[in-house]
Formats: sequence, C-alpha cells, structure tokens
Amino acid sequence: NQHYEQNLMNRAAWDPYNTNESSGFYDSEWMFGIEDGFDVVIGNPPYKILTKNNSSDLILFSKIYKSFEKSSSKNIYVLFIERSLQLLSKNSTLTFIVPEGLFKTRSYAGCVEIINKAGFVDKDAIFSNYVFENAVTGSLILVFINNQQGVTQHFQFDKDLNINKLECETNNLIEKITKGSTPLSEVAILFKGMVVNQRDSVISKNPDGKNDEFLLGKNISKWIVTSSYYTNYEELEIIGGTKKISKHRQIPRLLIRRTGNKLCCAYLSKVALTESTLYSCWASNSLISNKYLIGLLNSKLLNHYNRELNITNQQGFPQILMSDLENLPLKISPSQLPIIELVDLILSSKNENPPADTTSLENQIDVIIYKLYELTYDEVLVIDPGFWMARDEYEGFFAES
Repeated sequence: NQHYEQNLMNRAAWDPYNTNESSGFYDSEWMFGIEDGFDVVIGNPPYKILTKNNSSDLILFSKIYKSFEKSSSKNIYVLFIERSLQLLSKNSTLTFIVPEGLFKTRSYAGCVEIINKAGFVDKDAIFSNYVFENAVTGSLILVFINNQQGVTQHFQFDKDLNINKLECETNNLIEKITKGSTPLSEVAILFKGMVVNQRDSVISKNPDGKNDEFLLGKNISKWIVTSSYYTNYEELEIIGGTKKISKHRQIPRLLIRRTGNKLCCAYLSKVALTESTLYSCWASNSLISNKYLIGLLNSKLLNHYNRELNITNQQGFPQILMSDLENLPLKISPSQLPIIELVDLILSSKNENPPADTTSLENQIDVIIYKLYELTYDEVLVIDPGFWMARDEYEGFFAES
C-alpha cells in the first residue's frame, strides 16, 4: 500500500509535457495500457562496472536483483536484462545488444542462469569489428524467447556486416580438462595488487631514495620479472586492491598478468610491491611446489582453457578476472619433479639471458601436462595445431619414460 501511495504521489507531481524532466516512476499499465507484459522489448543498456567507489547503490542493487547478487563483475547492464525479463508477456521476445562477455565468462553466470530459467536465447550474433564508435568492448546481439526452450543458433557479422551462421559443437575438450581437476584457489593463496592514487607521480625507475621495488603488469614477461619501478610504501595513497604489506612481502610467489589474451606468469624470488595489473599467488599446500604451479600456468593447455572461457573483452582490452583465475582447473601430479626440473632450467636460462629461447624446454613441459590431463593426440592438435611430436611418439611417451 505504501508503494502504491508513493506511485500516486509521483504521478501527481509529474508533468508529462515537460520534456526536460523524467517521470521518477514507472507504471506500464498507467503509461501504456499494458497489463500482462510487453510482447517485445528491445534495448541497448548502458555498460559500466559498478564498485563501492563509483556507486552508492551497489548494496541496494545486490539485494533487489539476483543476477547482480551472483555476479562477480557488477556490470549495470545485467540489471537491465533482469528487469526487462520481468516486463515480458508470456510468449514474448527480448532483443538486446550487450558486451560479448555475457555468455563467455563465469562472471555473469547469475544473469545467464536467470535467462535460462525464464526461456532461451533463440539466436545470438557477435561482431568481427566494433559496433560503436570509441568502443572498448566487443558486442553481442541476443534474441531471447520467453517461456520456451530450444537450441541457440549462433551467428557472426564480418567486418562488412555480412552475417554468417556459426556451426558450434559441444566443447568436449574443455569438459575433459575440467573433469577431475582442482580449482587454483583450493591449492593456492591469491591476491590482487594495490591501486595507488596518482601512481605515476610516486614511482620511479631510479631506485635512489626508494626503499621498495614496485611492479606493474608490463614489468613481467612469461617466466621472469624483466624490469622494475621503485617507491616508498609509506608514501603511497592506496585506494583499492591489496594494501596489506605482509602479502606483498611473501616470497617466492607467482605473478600473473591481468591484461592480455594469454596467460603470462612470472616467478618472483625477491620482495616487491605489486600493482593491480598483477595478480599474485603461491601454493597453500607444502606438498605443492610453486615451480610446479608456474609450469601449469604457463602451459599451452591452460592458456587454451583460459582463452576459450575466461578472457573478457577480447576485441578491446582483454583481461582475466580474479574469479576466473581462481577457477583455473589444475591437476596435481604425484610426481611434480619432472616439471620442476624443467622450470628450473627455464628460469636459470631466462635470468641469465631474458631473451633466451626456451621453447624446447617449454614443449617438454606441455607434453607432460597433456598426458597428465589424459589428452589424446587429436585433442592435443586442437590446442596446438603445430604440435612437434609424432603420434606414435606421443602415445608411447610415458611407456618410454
């Protein structure tokens, strides 16, 4: 009753002829004569990640919208999807253009779950190029049918906006990689680096007068730290991420670059502060070696898994979210030594000469990991079409070991 009375007051206060004023309320029956929902809803919702720093409504939205409550990435467009589903009539259609990551990453699993419970996506289409001027994310068009079930048809627009149907099959390889695995978060401690206010003014390439090494994503390459900045921790204004100094002093630990379309992991053996473009992790189980973990994280197999499922915004500024990193599927071998020994050789070579070619050693690690995940030769070729081993050599690999 209180809500109804408030609606009446809002209606009375609103001047529908004032084009400079929004209504402050929404009532589809009063405004449009719609009692049982709309037959068609079409929209281009806003895209914006909401945080405690840029939105005072974050907690409220999480209480009202289930899709928001369950999303690890709080993008406002999922609210528009959920609310629009509530506006539909029984057998109706919703068509939205949204970020391409909606169905690709687990970050929006809560929203996808609500979509699938309400009906099904009849068609979706991705784009080879950006749709919007000044875009920083790729786009997806979805056509949703309410209160029905079916199979989604997938399409792609090429650079000339010609549309082609995509033939998609169930990704059995991804399922096989995941089966029997352990999420990274169950065997390692992870944290995101710090966000520093006016960062560039408080870091320097010159260590004079600076007590602390400071690393950004661009300071690492695959396997090693290649360069450094310097700062004084006490002088930093940390406005986000991990401030706790004890975590930044943990060594050894692994540094994982947040941005990019490939997994890039470096071994850190000395104390350093890390910025938010780097994730840090180290084994939480004394029976698991950090060098074994970096062998897995830098493997072609996990890079393939990550690229297929986790990379968001592939057309713009690709990155991996912490929640997806935590769920990377690891298999822990009872014999970690072969990988550890190969990693030691790679690190020794790279530390002596950063551009050193360690491809042969990395290939050997990849073969061990393919076997650990029980991949067939044909499955390996999906991940690595130029795989260097002959079929009979690969199939007999462990028999000869």
